[in-house]
Amino acid sequence: MTIWEGDYENPPDDPYHCPATHTEVRVRRGGRVTRIALYYPVASPTGPPQGR
Repeated sequence: MTIWEGDYENPPDDPYHCPATHTEVRVRRGGRVTRIALYYPVASPTGPPQGR
């Protein structure tokens, strides 16, 4: 299993294009990745504008 954490930098004109961060869990079998799960933080109350 590999756990990978990532941060995104969004362009100034679209600051909510991607979530700010994520955690990726990769499950391996026989040296190959067989499953990937992505986890995102819960949106904050001051998150992106409605309709985004």
